[in-house]
Amino acid sequence: MDKRTVVFFKNTCRRCFNDIEIPLLGDFAYGEFIFQTADGQDFLVAQFINNKTEQEVGQILSDKTFDLYKIMSQLADKKDNKEFSTVYPICPKCKKTLSYYTDNTRTIEKEADYVTWTGFQSKDKDKKREIVLGLLNKD
Repeated sequence: MDKRTVVFFKNTCRRCFNDIEIPLLGDFAYGEFIFQTADGQDFLVAQFINNKTEQEVGQILSDKTFDLYKIMSQLADKKDNKEFSTVYPICPKCKKTLSYYTDNTRTIEKEADYVTWTGFQSKDKDKKREIVLGLLNKD
């Protein structure tokens, strides 16, 4: 997995009223999600199907209710030393969560890198469990 083409769509933030571009994956993007850095500037594709980290999180939290997107975004390797937002999408200008966005006006296509979880995978089983349970109890 090198890169994935994502399509950006024009939206207007309802909080700051700036025009912004938000990438969305097509209807056939099964098991794929967009991760956005907390500063709102970078977008990467997260593949959850056949993902060792996703499988381990599921095993650790099998008897609990949890937000997989939120947990996986916190475990992901940082992009240029930037953490990922735990919600998607956020406005790249005001950094607020977009409660409404559309795919009406297509703007551009870009190649996006895939998210990795190398740091998490380098930990032993007990440390992984401690990290995941810590994230769950963080809220």
